[in-house]
Amino acid sequence: MFDFRVLADWSYYFDPRPTSGMFDWLIPLIAFFGLMLVAAVYCKLVFGFYRKDKPHDRELGERLFSWLITISIIGFIYTFFRYEGIVYLSARIVLILILIGGTYWGWLVWKFYRTKFGQIKDNFHKKKEQKRYMPKKRKK
Repeated sequence: MFDFRVLADWSYYFDPRPTSGMFDWLIPLIAFFGLMLVAAVYCKLVFGFYRKDKPHDRELGERLFSWLITISIIGFIYTFFRYEGIVYLSARIVLILILIGGTYWGWLVWKFYRTKFGQIKDNFHKKKEQKRYMPKKRKK
């Protein structure tokens, strides 16, 4: 049974040598960062290759891909450090910093989607409509 009073103790987070080997959160961390890796590959495939003719989707896909792939790789590196018991790099505060940084980066991607994505999409459709009515070059 987990003792929740430990969460209020600062030494729990800053312990340079937390438990290593097969600790309780090893499999959930691997699953979480693995899902982020799969989501990154999915975003790259869908937004990068299948919708490459739409620049607004491609830009959103690149932002999502870079966010997810970076956090998943850093998370796998942390999980490796934690499994091996490497001093200071396996501290719990490092995981908290990874999660805070990933959340902030995700918020920036969401902010881009809510503000600039619509503008880029509208500009793309306006240019597409203007191009439709422009005269085409004749072949000689």
